[in-house]
Amino acid sequence: MKMDRLPPSLQKLKDFDKELERQGSSLDEWIGFSIVGDESRYDLTPLDVIPFASTWMDGDHFGLLTDFGTLSNLEEAPVVCVAPMNFGEHVKIVARNLKEFLDLIYTVTDFSAIANFTYFQDEQDYRKLLDNLRNDETYEERVQKLESMKAEFGLQAIEDVYRFVEVELKEARQRQIGLPTLDGLGVVAQNGKGDLPLYPVHEDVKIDAGDMRKFLAAAPVESRLAFIRDAQFTNILEEPEIKQLVLAELKHMNMPDERKRLNDSY
Repeated sequence: MKMDRLPPSLQKLKDFDKELERQGSSLDEWIGFSIVGDESRYDLTPLDVIPFASTWMDGDHFGLLTDFGTLSNLEEAPVVCVAPMNFGEHVKIVARNLKEFLDLIYTVTDFSAIANFTYFQDEQDYRKLLDNLRNDETYEERVQKLESMKAEFGLQAIEDVYRFVEVELKEARQRQIGLPTLDGLGVVAQNGKGDLPLYPVHEDVKIDAGDMRKFLAAAPVESRLAFIRDAQFTNILEEPEIKQLVLAELKHMNMPDERKRLNDSY
């Protein structure tokens, strides 16, 4: 994502950060938040996720989920956390849109702590993290600084972070998807939620390229995209033959952005 194509909320946040820098501070200093671009992408960053923020710790970064380019308004794109060190559970939706993401930051008070959500499922985990942050000696200072951000962006505290991430977000996403995928993101239904075929992908099972080619030639678009998600999630795209097959399929589906990201990786 080029800086001149930032959605308005991110551009406003970038301007806010510049003003802090003129005052001798920054969002990074405040809460560990750095606005970034594609340079923070990892091979395991989903092809349809546009990175926009990084913690600069363990490769943890956040991006906007475009659902393979079908979502053009990035203000409404779900925000995904990618935590490379937590491989196998390294992708998680943490907000439905940018506004909610800023609400989440305001609530948690420490941006880098949100990457821990990829490790969490239980309410106790969330409660322990939030309690630790509130008992930290820098908590009051963070809260005070974030008040100016609250006023600037009209932020609201999220009443129950656990329920928000683990219940509300998951239920909202489930209503959208037509096929599940191994990364938990799923593929959005484009032509209703009929009986869509799902090609089985397993990390330790070699895929027959000829069989895969036949499947892609006959499968609906949702099934093809689900395979691409699963193949990337399990690192099967490291295999040159499979990678070339997927590159050709992305070209056929007119997805130049995702194709370039895959071509530049591995």
